[in-house]
Amino acid sequence: MRRDIFSGTFFLVISILATAEASVSVMNSAPDVLGILFSVALWLMYASAKNGGEIRGARMGCGTAIALFVVNWVAVGLLAAAAAAVMFLPQAIYDNMGRIYFTFGSDAARALSGLLSRLISSSGGVAFVWMGLFLLVLAAALIVINLFFGRWLMLFARSLKFSAEMDTWDVEKAAPLSKWMFVLGILVSCGLILIFSDGMAAFQSGCAGAAMIVASRWLKYEVVPTCSCEIEQPQSEWYAPEE
Repeated sequence: MRRDIFSGTFFLVISILATAEASVSVMNSAPDVLGILFSVALWLMYASAKNGGEIRGARMGCGTAIALFVVNWVAVGLLAAAAAAVMFLPQAIYDNMGRIYFTFGSDAARALSGLLSRLISSSGGVAFVWMGLFLLVLAAALIVINLFFGRWLMLFARSLKFSAEMDTWDVEKAAPLSKWMFVLGILVSCGLILIFSDGMAAFQSGCAGAAMIVASRWLKYEVVPTCSCEIEQPQSEWYAPEE
């Protein structure tokens, strides 16, 4: 197990930024449970590597990565269901407006039916269709992110857990994970534009984005060069080694 990789400055900065993001989420009354678990796992790995003992925290990091993968798929399902509801439910309500009116008959039901009637008739249902399509685009983007970043993060964390348990060094998907972390870190950092409207959210986005960017550099410059699982290019059929 390469303990020196987890005790350097790169890993310390990642741990500090991840902890800052998790702490701000708690202070903002919206605890990032997975972020908290990731930060605890990072500090356990850093402290155990610094002390020269057995690497701890890899199992927690692996379990958190798997949980993130599952949660993302649940979010995809919720977005798809919400998109279908937004596109088709208002029209169904509009088609049954008379039944709602005569069934409930109260002032509140009448006001609600009138509001829905004016809203749907004025927009022609187009606004709901566009909103549903927007939710579907978000679901598709999350699918792509989860199929690549989420899955590769899970495989990388699992390989770290096995390396820690077997006291070997055999990690997977470090190179592609580095590229995806860099891109997603930049996208998450765009939340800094909220600094004038919601400073806490902007600081949280900045810490999360910076942690991902630093983690991508850590993977590229410290983890990837130590990988011995590089795929060798097959030799050309026209190549004949010298005897």
